[in-house]
Amino acid sequence: MEGRWEQVEAKLQRAQEHFDELESMIVRLREECSDIIGVERNKETGDVTYYVTRELIIAPKMRIVAGESLHALRSTLDHLIWHLIEINGGTPKDGVSGFPIYDTIDKFNAEKTRKIDGSGKFVLDIIDGARPYKAGDKYLWVLNKLNNIDKHRLLIALAVSNVMGGLSPYQRVGVAARRIEAGLPVPANLMEPDLIVNNPRAVRLKAGDELITVPAAHAQKDIGFLFDVAIYEPGVVEDVPFWLLFRFCQNTVRHIVEKFRLILMK
Repeated sequence: MEGRWEQVEAKLQRAQEHFDELESMIVRLREECSDIIGVERNKETGDVTYYVTRELIIAPKMRIVAGESLHALRSTLDHLIWHLIEINGGTPKDGVSGFPIYDTIDKFNAEKTRKIDGSGKFVLDIIDGARPYKAGDKYLWVLNKLNNIDKHRLLIALAVSNVMGGLSPYQRVGVAARRIEAGLPVPANLMEPDLIVNNPRAVRLKAGDELITVPAAHAQKDIGFLFDVAIYEPGVVEDVPFWLLFRFCQNTVRHIVEKFRLILMK
């Protein structure tokens, strides 16, 4: 039988496998989008408007796989607590024991001991440090909320349009920082002076929707459009491409799990 560390690691790996499946779907979606951009030039100003020629709909299967990838991450934390209670000589309780994540710090403080009862003070101290509530670690809270939503209905997934085509030095640093925080490489062309990156919009792209209008001078340059998928749950998470959301949640969960590696490997 696999050791405790291998079991927890397997849950994390399963989350990655779901994400990889979704990434393959998104790649196919992008390929299907190669012909949906229309161009219209203003005869008076020369400005060029790029727009969508047909509706872009996110298939239900993509939303299902997105939910499965997040569920695998969230359940990794519950599996972790179950193992830690057993290692400490305690007995986990079905329907009770698990990793505590709540909306408020007051609710967290009121419930945390019940959720991890039997795991020991060392575990409690680390979970306290993780701040698993809305005003603490945002991505733990988001992960928990989305997992709970997905138990009852499909997550709302919408198309995101990114325009690659001027980006200020300050904005370049911001984009680079987000990618580094998510554990992703920074594209070499991010520092090119003529690169334009607009803020993504999570919308259901319909025929006629305008993506961007650029001056005639910029219209002479190659402007590319990258279509992505974002989970759009108002009040929880909006306008964040799913790959970035997943990476933030994955890194957060991994960081917590790694704190217990030596204990789990005994």
